[in-house]
Amino acid sequence: MKICMIVGGKLPLPPQGWGGVEATVWNYMKELKSRGHEVLITNTGNLKKVIETVNDWQPDFVHLQYDVWADIMPHINSPVKAMTSHYPYLDYPSKRKDYEWIFHKFCKNHSHIFTLSELNSTHFRSFGAKNSLLWTWKFGVDSKKFKFSNKVLFSDKTISLGKIEPRKRQAHLQNLKADIDFVGPVVDSRFNQEDSSYLGKWTREEVYENLTNYPNLILFSDGEAAPQVTAEALVAGCGLVVSKEAIANLDTSLPFISVVDENINQKDLINIVKENRINSIKYRSEIREYGIETFDLKNCVSRYIEKIKQLKDYHDSI
Repeated sequence: MKICMIVGGKLPLPPQGWGGVEATVWNYMKELKSRGHEVLITNTGNLKKVIETVNDWQPDFVHLQYDVWADIMPHINSPVKAMTSHYPYLDYPSKRKDYEWIFHKFCKNHSHIFTLSELNSTHFRSFGAKNSLLWTWKFGVDSKKFKFSNKVLFSDKTISLGKIEPRKRQAHLQNLKADIDFVGPVVDSRFNQEDSSYLGKWTREEVYENLTNYPNLILFSDGEAAPQVTAEALVAGCGLVVSKEAIANLDTSLPFISVVDENINQKDLINIVKENRINSIKYRSEIREYGIETFDLKNCVSRYIEKIKQLKDYHDSI
């Protein structure tokens, strides 16, 4: 099949480090090509060029990964089209501010909507999206790239990995003094980069190599769509401490996944982080197994191809 993915032209491809959407698209392209599919990615801010490039290529399936461009989809000539929103506050009405319009644009558009979680789908339905156009897409991570070791190098530490920004509340976590190491580019002025807990920015290769050295990862964000870092932590053997806003596609009944409320007091949060560390070391192999089974790129791409074929076969039959 000829599969086209459209991204917003904000970050380079291949990704240079911290672009989650770009990393997903790039990984999918490589995996799809390895299975014999043709893949085109457009990554420019020139909408006219995007439409012309896609239509000239005549793809079997087009997947828009940049929701603010929803209006271009009626101009895309492809038998099957889908859109995905990666907006982190999509599922949180009190935090969406002026973003309700995206639901209306998606719902009046006759493209399919590949949501990032069941909660995502629920909110699209509430705005009138047809159930037949909704599908929950788990995009996965390339688990074979992540080193896994049963031995935990930093058994008394927790890692926070990702862009350091107000939404993810690393500055708050840093004040806890809970033995948390922080890694990522800093865009939050409240975060103390001089503190010994800040390890700087890792390259992707350093993430692949070093993540397994920790027993668990914390993501205390106040809004997430479907965080990639939680899947990465699992395939590296790390347990999770996550806010309620960061649980997309996770089985929260598992003993190595701890869910906390954003208003939790500091003492309780510190205790949960420490308890999860101990628990996660016990379940090291099970964590890795669950991560691969649920989020491995190959498994997720297989679902993706199956869904596209299903939609294409249905279109060809009518």
